[in-house]
Amino acid sequence: MSFIARIFNEFKSNQNRIIWFLYIVFLLISFPAVYTGSASEIGDSSGGLKFFKHIGFLLVSLGLVYGLTMLSLKKMVRYLTIGIYFGGTILAILTPLFGETINGAKRWIKIFGIPFQPSEITKLGIVLIGAYIFTRKDDFDRLILVRMLQGLKKWILERLPVQIVSKKVWSLEEKKIYLFLFAVAVPTLFIVLQNFSMAIIFVATTLGVIFISSGFTRTFNRLVALIVVGSCLFVSFLYFTPESVLDKLPGRFNTWKTRIDPPPAHNLPDSVYQNLPKEQKYALKFIETDHNMQPRRAKMAIAKGLGGVINGPGSSRARYDLPEASNDFIFAIILEEYGIIGAILIPFMYLLLIFQVASVGRQTTSKRYLILLYGITFLYVFQAFLNMLVAINLFPVTGQTLPLISTGGTSYIITSCGIGIILAIAKDSKKRMKALRESHVQDLHEETVGEEIQEETIYQQGASTEL
Repeated sequence: MSFIARIFNEFKSNQNRIIWFLYIVFLLISFPAVYTGSASEIGDSSGGLKFFKHIGFLLVSLGLVYGLTMLSLKKMVRYLTIGIYFGGTILAILTPLFGETINGAKRWIKIFGIPFQPSEITKLGIVLIGAYIFTRKDDFDRLILVRMLQGLKKWILERLPVQIVSKKVWSLEEKKIYLFLFAVAVPTLFIVLQNFSMAIIFVATTLGVIFISSGFTRTFNRLVALIVVGSCLFVSFLYFTPESVLDKLPGRFNTWKTRIDPPPAHNLPDSVYQNLPKEQKYALKFIETDHNMQPRRAKMAIAKGLGGVINGPGSSRARYDLPEASNDFIFAIILEEYGIIGAILIPFMYLLLIFQVASVGRQTTSKRYLILLYGITFLYVFQAFLNMLVAINLFPVTGQTLPLISTGGTSYIITSCGIGIILAIAKDSKKRMKALRESHVQDLHEETVGEEIQEETIYQQGASTEL
């Protein structure tokens, strides 16, 4: 039986067909969208190579999703947790030392000539390690991270000039939350200086996993309050700190400042600008600079697409002018070509994915699988809507891709890996529910047969008594 036939049979069997269908539709949308987005580069080797690489990634991703649904779910999740979290963390630590600088940021690292983006790996690892930590009970103190933290605490306390006795005894749930925060903080510290937008996704995913596991606890509410206050202080720091000071700091602080507080398009002194006529001030707003080029051209593409005419695939004009048209701003290209249909269809598909995963969650009895289901879905749907908000200029430029549509190697394969985990859990849950129903039917049948035998016995005893 061919590979395609096996996939078709798997689709017809006991998996969640709508999730499979959504994944296939995402692949079909990605193919022409990436071709259109990279069309401005097709004339040279980089554009054509990018498109054909993407075709290869689509095929590899499809095979990966199918392969994950065929494996033993328990073993598969265990090995993926170890490989993705610890592998991504190690690569994140090595990237500042041995990584490559692309577009002014050191986010990539090559292993045997193959480029990897550790942040894309780590964000799925956060969900996997969170599901692992929050479902450990009896042997929680035997976890390697717990023993590392206990050893670090003992080493610090022995070297302090005064003895510190802890008055508060943490509950098991609090221990799990703080351990999870430590597991997230380790790779984040090495990623945040070069990829602050990914750190935002890390924080949102971390809160999502904690909420899925524990709900509105006191610790969760304190974390939310701390993050809100810290975010306000950080934005204020960027807003009021001069660029000359930010240039001396490590990382990309000046880039973040221009994202939240873009400089004016003109280079005129404020005293001269204020004395200009109103018409000239209005005209200066439309000057294109390096800071407003991407949002401005994306808005032009969207305005053309939402004008009421569906232009069709390959008709985009902004693809020749919009940088990263096949990555960060691919949603703008889709809106330009498909108009209101693309504006409705793409968000609807992500929302439909949420509802379908929720239907799988209602059939799942394992807490670990529930965290994986909702955590992975929240991660990629949150990133998708963040990308769409950037494209329509309602959020600063982040550099995050549109999951399952934008071009990319590491991002597309890791995202498909998350979809494969969801489908594997859906398959396992349906098998378990089917077994439970069959067991329940068997129990009812045995109970009915037992009652009939008992009634027959009573009837025979009554007949013999009469005789």
